[in-house]
Amino acid sequence: MTETPRAPIDSRQAFRAAVIALASAADGERAPVEWWWCDADFADWPLDAPALIAALGAWLARPGRQLTLLACGFDELVRRHPRFVAWRRHQAHRVLGREVAVDASQMPTLFVARAPQGFEVLERVRWRGVWFDGAEDWRQRREIVDALQQQSVPSFAATTLGL
Repeated sequence: MTETPRAPIDSRQAFRAAVIALASAADGERAPVEWWWCDADFADWPLDAPALIAALGAWLARPGRQLTLLACGFDELVRRHPRFVAWRRHQAHRVLGREVAVDASQMPTLFVARAPQGFEVLERVRWRGVWFDGAEDWRQRREIVDALQQQSVPSFAATTLGL
């Protein structure tokens, strides 16, 4: 994994740039095998950005990679990010969606990548966030992710069956 630029996360635009930067930095055999993204609904993530979809496609090109999306619901994601939803149909076996049974106000906004990298948005009103690259910080975020996964169920179907 190449070194990710550490621009401060101090606005919605900086948050979106951080998502794309961290995803784009994952290349080669040393890239993380698993990523975890957490958000109440992923409405403000840059999921339709061509650069992010290209970075995800390149990352998933290697075997064994998996992205887990943890959210309170996926309706907003489906409504706001049709390009991502269409792309995911072919990657549903490696881009998993899980719905978490917590109040949306209690859901963190996290991108947890290879130990010990990632970032967290601490204040959604002003979009203030922090990068973490220490083992202890990463372990704490992974514990949060594990706790959320234990409260979750599979969701965000790749296709919808109708009658």
